[in-house]
Amino acid sequence: FKLPAQYRKQMELKGIPANDVSCRIVIIDFPDGSKEVLCTSLTDTIQYEYKCFKELYHYRWRVEEDYKLLKCRASLEVFSGKSAQAVKQDFYAKIFMITMCAILSFPINQKVKAEHNAGVNKYAKQINRTNALSIIKETWLGMFLKRLFYVPLAAIDDILAKTCDIIRPNRRFDRKKRLKRPPSMNYKQL
Repeated sequence: FKLPAQYRKQMELKGIPANDVSCRIVIIDFPDGSKEVLCTSLTDTIQYEYKCFKELYHYRWRVEEDYKLLKCRASLEVFSGKSAQAVKQDFYAKIFMITMCAILSFPINQKVKAEHNAGVNKYAKQINRTNALSIIKETWLGMFLKRLFYVPLAAIDDILAKTCDIIRPNRRFDRKKRLKRPPSMNYKQL
């Protein structure tokens, strides 16, 4: 691809000589007959064989789920004000909340994994992160303002342990094509 002039200037300012960009187009065939077209900068066909891209694409799923958590569940793009300071405050507050959620749910996640490894559970489980985010969003402000930690933390641990999701490996469902509708209630703001 030939770079537009404005991007060539930016590349030159950064000391990167580039007039054109090389890429590789990979078409992945899925068992249901659908195809996925990927564009990648990994152009070495010997080092990066065609077979590895399907697996790499699968690993991308977790990243997409994190984007969904940030954008849809935590409403990272919804701000309470229009000034730069309000946007920064909202952004950092939401990142802080997501970090607190990860910290508070980590012990329960480890407990659930240990139970599976010990043979207590047939299937592996994981924390329902949307539920965890909702619970922590409702309780953490009260914990810090009232300085009561033990009872809310015990309640959070109990709820998170009871609402874990089962991980079913290689699970696939045919997706039905639907007309565009208003956003699902699953994507409502917490």
